[in-house]
Amino acid sequence: MKVLYRVEAAGDLEEARGWYENQRPGLAALFSHALLAVEGLIKLMPEAFPLVAGDVRRALLPKFPYVMYYRLRDSDTIEVLACLHNRRDPRRWRSRIDT
Repeated sequence: MKVLYRVEAAGDLEEARGWYENQRPGLAALFSHALLAVEGLIKLMPEAFPLVAGDVRRALLPKFPYVMYYRLRDSDTIEVLACLHNRRDPRRWRSRIDT
């Protein structure tokens, strides 16, 4: 399976990596490893994570308070809509569903 990040989701990740790197050098790398771990699980078992709105699913990152919102586009493509802190307003990712 291939994973495609929407422009907004890529921006979410850059923002998070920047914030973590400013907190402590090397912390952004740990965040990236957690992200890759979740991405690997989604590739293996894309339907294992709970549906949260329509066809959008939610996967929690290990050790970080972030949530990846994604949907299956076809049999071999996963579209990541957002990757946000779990305390962020849900309207931020929900607005990305229809676009």
